[in-house]
Amino acid sequence: MQTVHAVVESPLRESFRVRQVAGMFDLPVDAGARSEFSVEIPSVDEPWSIGAIVGPSGSGKTTIAKRAFGGRLVDRWDWPADRCILDGFPEQMGIREITQLLGSVGFSSPPAWLRPFHLLSNGEQFRVNLARTLAEMPELAVVDEFTSVVDRTVARIGSGAISRAVRRSNRRLTQLRQLGS
Repeated sequence: MQTVHAVVESPLRESFRVRQVAGMFDLPVDAGARSEFSVEIPSVDEPWSIGAIVGPSGSGKTTIAKRAFGGRLVDRWDWPADRCILDGFPEQMGIREITQLLGSVGFSSPPAWLRPFHLLSNGEQFRVNLARTLAEMPELAVVDEFTSVVDRTVARIGSGAISRAVRRSNRRLTQLRQLGS
């Protein structure tokens, strides 16, 4: 296990609005914003395939992931606006590998594969981003806001598909989720 310690601070710049809200809710104005926490999570050297950092909004999940996993944290990918999603995958990947990866995350629609990313639905974009993450980061990927843009059904299907794909390929994935999502 590794201990991740984080202190996040931001000074508060006083303004008329700040003083108004501070007065309305009896808040101290001099403190600014400060959060400090320590958590224990498995290190990258320990054997695991799927992890989750779960907590309420604003609890520091992203900060923990950045401290623990650095550049492995994926927010989104840049997709070519004028080309189909297949052309957004690494050049060295063959079409068979790309389509298998898309299918493994629950996106098995050849007609949709020929569309640019911006023409896909939120659920399709979610699954395509997961496939691209697995393609670009074969060892370990950390995905922020894993299922926040899709409904519960799509999230459940996507989570099941991605967990099978990750375990089958001996990859590792950590997801960040809000409690209850």
